[in-house]
Amino acid sequence: MAKTELSSDGTARAWQRMLSGRRLDLLNPSPFDVEIEDIAHGLARVARWNGQTKGEYAYSVAQHSLLVEQIFQKLFPQSSNEERLFALLHDAPEYVIGDIISPFKAVIGKYYELVEKRIQDIIHIRFSLPVNPSQKILKKSNKLIASQLSMKPPLLLVLVKKKLFVILVIQIIFYPMDSICNHALHKKLKIPF
Repeated sequence: MAKTELSSDGTARAWQRMLSGRRLDLLNPSPFDVEIEDIAHGLARVARWNGQTKGEYAYSVAQHSLLVEQIFQKLFPQSSNEERLFALLHDAPEYVIGDIISPFKAVIGKYYELVEKRIQDIIHIRFSLPVNPSQKILKKSNKLIASQLSMKPPLLLVLVKKKLFVILVIQIIFYPMDSICNHALHKKLKIPF
């Protein structure tokens, strides 16, 4: 449960206790407080689009992240482990801050972006990734964008992380197992269900 405390100098600290027992300070996060188990557990329980998807169950950020990594790997089979990890962790801060829909991000503004960037940076540091992606991964992201422009509705193209990690991914509007389009996508990219 998040709580705000005052430190000895009177400044606010906003903590989130993780299942691992770690306490992540949202205002001054440390890579030492990031555990992959906490990320996986948190993302598995966060629903994309505030749960506004069809099907019996919500489509989680964890499912989305795995799909992005699988698509990236299929399109770029020679990609490095580092590049695949960038793809997998592109929404990792949401294990703490949730999957805020874009219209609400616009309302919150720069403060949300600042917190999200700080958390993304420490996640990258924790897993030995550079804070900013290389030109090589940006080129692959642009290639991914170009390859996905021919996809037809009801597929939604989503720009992830505002040019910090530019990757256009295919995102299914419907719950994945209920979607004919998702089945066709998995078949086309040879991704097992």
